[in-house]
Amino acid sequence: MNRKQQTLLITIGANGLLIVLRFILAFVSGSIALKANAWHSLADVVVLGIVYVGLVIAAQKDERFKGLIARAENIVAIIVACFIFYMGLDLFFESISGEAVELGYVVWAALGSFFGVCITYFMGRYLLYVG
Repeated sequence: MNRKQQTLLITIGANGLLIVLRFILAFVSGSIALKANAWHSLADVVVLGIVYVGLVIAAQKDERFKGLIARAENIVAIIVACFIFYMGLDLFFESISGEAVELGYVVWAALGSFFGVCITYFMGRYLLYVG
C-alpha cells in the first residue's frame, strides 16, 4: 500500500468519525445544519472511497482500465451531485415545514461541532502535506 492509499484510508476513517459525531449531535440538538453537514461528509466518504478504488486500479498499470476510469469518474460526479442536490432539497423542505424545533443541548452541540472542525482542519492539513 503506497502513501496516497494509506492517506485516503486514514481520511475515510476520520470522515466516518465525523459522520457519526455530526449525526449524533444533530439528533440530540435538533439542528438541521448539523444534519446537512453529516450528509455532506457522507458524500465526501463516497468520493474518497471511489478515489481509493481508482488508485488501486491505477497501480495495476493495466491499459484497458484507462477508458473505464474516465467514464466512471464522470458518472460518479453526476451521482454525487444529484445526491447533494436531493439532500439540499430535502433539508430545505424540512426547514420550511413550519414545525418550530427548539434546539437542545446547545453547549454540547457547540463543543462537538468545534471538535469536528478541529478534525476537519487537521485532516485537510494532512491531505495537503501528503499531496
